[in-house]
Amino acid sequence: MLKWSIVFAFVLLPLSTAQGTSGAARVDYELAPTMAGDELREFMVSVRFPANASGTTGFGWLGSWRGDTHLSRYVRDFMVDGAAHVAQDAPGHWRIDAVGGKPLTVRYRIVAGADPDPNPGRFDRSAPVIHGNVFSALGMVVFGRPDGSDKSPATFVWQAGPAHVPLVSDLQHLPAPGQSSARPGTTEDILMSTLVGGAGMTGATTVANESEPRVGMLPGSVAGPEEFVASVRHIVAAERSFWNERKPGPYTVTATPVPSSYNGFISGAGFDDSFALWVNTHSNNSDLTFFIAHEDFHSWNPGLLGKPYADPGAEQRAAWFNEGFTDYFGQALSLRSGAVTVEAFRDIWNSALLEYANSPWRNTPNATLAPAFFKDQDAKRMPYLRGAMLAARWNAKLRQQGVDAHAAPVELRTVLLDQRRMASTSTAEPPALFVTAAARHGLDVKDDLARFIEKGESLTLAPDTFGPCARVVTQQRPGYDTGYTSEDHRVTTVKPGGNAYLAGLRAGMVIEKKVSGTSGDSLKPLELAVLEGSTRRTIAFLPQGPGQITVQQLQLTSPAPADCASSLTGIRQLP
Repeated sequence: MLKWSIVFAFVLLPLSTAQGTSGAARVDYELAPTMAGDELREFMVSVRFPANASGTTGFGWLGSWRGDTHLSRYVRDFMVDGAAHVAQDAPGHWRIDAVGGKPLTVRYRIVAGADPDPNPGRFDRSAPVIHGNVFSALGMVVFGRPDGSDKSPATFVWQAGPAHVPLVSDLQHLPAPGQSSARPGTTEDILMSTLVGGAGMTGATTVANESEPRVGMLPGSVAGPEEFVASVRHIVAAERSFWNERKPGPYTVTATPVPSSYNGFISGAGFDDSFALWVNTHSNNSDLTFFIAHEDFHSWNPGLLGKPYADPGAEQRAAWFNEGFTDYFGQALSLRSGAVTVEAFRDIWNSALLEYANSPWRNTPNATLAPAFFKDQDAKRMPYLRGAMLAARWNAKLRQQGVDAHAAPVELRTVLLDQRRMASTSTAEPPALFVTAAARHGLDVKDDLARFIEKGESLTLAPDTFGPCARVVTQQRPGYDTGYTSEDHRVTTVKPGGNAYLAGLRAGMVIEKKVSGTSGDSLKPLELAVLEGSTRRTIAFLPQGPGQITVQQLQLTSPAPADCASSLTGIRQLP
């Protein structure tokens, strides 16, 4: 199997000790590809900055990102021009000895971390990838920085070379050396970035004005590129309106394909003015749209709604706000912008309510849930579900308060806008500041937080939570249980006497695909196409376990009242 390597490198700039407007030493970055014929072979990286006055300068990579603690594992041939001595003193970190103030240029290569074969055995979002004439990478993997320089001014230049290799990246929002920019960059911006490019890239790589999102897609990532670009633009415009962004800056979206065996897989990472998406053409368009909206909403939540979290544990305990609120408003703004239908909005809520009802973590206290956030997928999902349900509950309460008082209705959006204004002078983290902002509008959320977040009591929505266009109905039904386990598509165990066993499923069979069925819905048959030896067959059964559970579902009213998008989402006309 042929493996390609990708190397990111920065081209040297004329040496000078540059200072930013803040007085901190500037860090200059430059990236240039090397070609072999029509194919990308490598990228070389250089980073230029002055040595510390002490004579010793540290240089290294972020310690971790999304559980990956070895971001520097793709670094090769690390060297420093202008140094008297260079030594690696820890994984991903180098000690540089040089006369204080002397210009230094760090150079290195980044090798490919992913197999370009379309069906590798695993998928790693941190890994730089290259395949023929395209590439994809994240800034925190490609770029290191001098110790203590995260807030230092930074510049970026892309050297496309004789082949004019195209690039789509939020790094292009930053100035080049000697240029001014409405968005001065920092080294933190360099690290928190996404890059895709190459001759095979498609999308809206150029735009009429900087307020339109630039979109770069690699082949095999999105089934309908034009529809994807339209959805991105609708959602980004709606979310900027939600936050009253009068002069929006540039925004970038990148899409990188994952193996086709990851059927329906969607993953992403949101940064200040961009998000990176990992997806393939099997993904549902509505699910992809909701995901885009979620990631874009992270441009504001939680970063602009309170002071940074004191530690990772505090951030995980606050996931109901960071992720749950982001889910709620991402779904609402997808509908409000016209990017999805009312039916798609209903379906994603029903899927979430089924997931909540079936989750083994439903009644787990937050103190126990938070440490498992990155260890168990069901545990990770519970704060998303709780937070979205609480947002719907509180939005309905605020609207009803306005009706009862015969006053103009207040929405949860009003609370968040107030919270954002308060954040500039507050020392509170986002969840605590939200509690204060909500109280200013007559909404006391402390009891709900104590019951449903801290204690883990079961949470239910009132029938009229979503207004006159839909009703929340409560049902009793069998719990969802597939009755089997699998690993790498191969069935490992089957419960004797269960529905899957009675339908003929056995350990050792290979599941080629799921033909039909809805995760969490025990009333819909699960149909699997399986391979047993050399024989292909289809097995169908109801994925039901013993006992009954309480499930809530959203039912649209018929005929639908006018302006359902407004009432379902609790968001009136956007500015």
